Amino acid sequence: MARSWEPGSTAHWSNRNKPCAIALEGTRQEFVSEVGWSVSSFADLKSVREPRGWRSVGGDVFTYEEADGRTLVAAFPCEVPDAGEQQEAGLPMEVRVSGRAIPGFKDHLRGTLASALARTMSGALGCVNAPLIPEEL
Repeated sequence: MARSWEPGSTAHWSNRNKPCAIALEGTRQEFVSEVGWSVSSFADLKSVREPRGWRSVGGDVFTYEEADGRTLVAAFPCEVPDAGEQQEAGLPMEVRVSGRAIPGFKDHLRGTLASALARTMSGALGCVNAPLIPEEL
């Protein structure tokens, strides 16, 4: 369930949720997904000075790969119904997917799972702006 927040508030900075975390006992194999409001604005995502190197991947989505080489982060605009003005125009929704020691994860599965999670969150939150999220990121 979405809740109201003020930019810069504790609710904004500490609102990460992990809808899925799976690890196979006795192996290094692991999958983790996270969702939350981004700490970056869309102006930040589009900036050439942004150190993480966000890139547009089509539709309304920007992505970057974390330095660990396992994690893909995707951000998209989501205007939540009945949210305050600052929240609607503020920060994008962010999804992260990460896998370790999973064959083929980085090459195909990671982008497919990130897209599916982003589309699921967009629908669950009822994003009134109906962001365009490609099938694979």
